[in-house]
Amino acid sequence: MSVHFNARLGKISPADIILSAGQLSNFQNPVLLTDDHVGKGSVDVVSSLGPAGPIEVDYLLPPPTQLRIALGSPVLSGTGSSSVTVQICVLDESGGVTSSSEDLEVTLTPSIGQLKSSLATIHHGSSCSDPIEWNSASGPASILAESSGLKSENKSMTFPPFPWYLVWLAAVGGLVGALVRSWGNLFSARGLSHAWRSLALGALLGFIFYLFTRFGAIVLPENFPVMLQNIPVLSGAGSFAIGFVGGVLGRKFWKVD
Repeated sequence: MSVHFNARLGKISPADIILSAGQLSNFQNPVLLTDDHVGKGSVDVVSSLGPAGPIEVDYLLPPPTQLRIALGSPVLSGTGSSSVTVQICVLDESGGVTSSSEDLEVTLTPSIGQLKSSLATIHHGSSCSDPIEWNSASGPASILAESSGLKSENKSMTFPPFPWYLVWLAAVGGLVGALVRSWGNLFSARGLSHAWRSLALGALLGFIFYLFTRFGAIVLPENFPVMLQNIPVLSGAGSFAIGFVGGVLGRKFWKVD
């Protein structure tokens, strides 16, 4: 007797079997039903005796056996350090993403820097934890993820260096600011004799003003036409503009005569 299997989800192998005369079942040669998706499906049978079923089938993910660390792209902060997001996921034996039937606690250990939390939780039914922020100064770093009963993982990365070119752009902005501030007297005999000192002081003030602004140490009066907090400190144009303001203000209150 020939028997044909139908599955609403999944794959049956083989889909057709033959039951010989006197054979009551195929227990010695079972049919394999597999699927790579989670959910509910059904199976029914058609034979010369008529249809049978359907019966409901629950497809489950394989159990987790190992951890995987997912790192985001480093983001430079105004203080010169960088931050990156850390997310922990669980994989099965074959390396595919899976989930756990219970909450998993994962301990995180960085080689340098600080984590917002050293404990990541992968909730039951989920594949990954919530992102955790990792802050560090520039340089090579690594982070270790460990959880009881699962294979741990250690992942390396490099935090970007401090962008010193932005500081030099701010110094150039300060020089230009000092030049604009001293423009009226620059071509006089007295102005020319002090020009190099005026421009050097403007570059130095732009340099210092930018560094102080990055750390929030500069507060301008409310009626000042420029809002420093609205200038992006991590862009070339922004660093030049901050240095320019420093050069103009510095030369107004700091004389070189």
